Amino acid sequence: MSARPVAGLPMYDWPELRAATDALRRETAAQLGARGIDAPTALGRDLDENGLWRHSGHVLAQTCGLPFVTGRCGAARLVGRPDYGLPLAAQGRYVSVIVVRREQGAGQGPWA
Repeated sequence: MSARPVAGLPMYDWPELRAATDALRRETAAQLGARGIDAPTALGRDLDENGLWRHSGHVLAQTCGLPFVTGRCGAARLVGRPDYGLPLAAQGRYVSVIVVRREQGAGQGPWA
């Protein structure tokens, strides 16, 4: 008996992005299903990153590049890379930003 198919997007599945993350998963599942791939009907939020990558029914996940290229993601294959249309994120260039409210200022957030 094969394991249930699982999908997770734990790297960016923050509460404030849940609706967008679920929409991405729904569209991806629809595209996979149209190609005959058994895709899960919901995101597996019960697995941590390591559990997700090692699950025998792993169908879809999202990660940063470093864990992928260093082998932390096991035998996973790259099937796509999101393009969020950031102006500084030219091809082959990595960009990260931290956005805070103007009135909050640097060094005053939850990670300060």
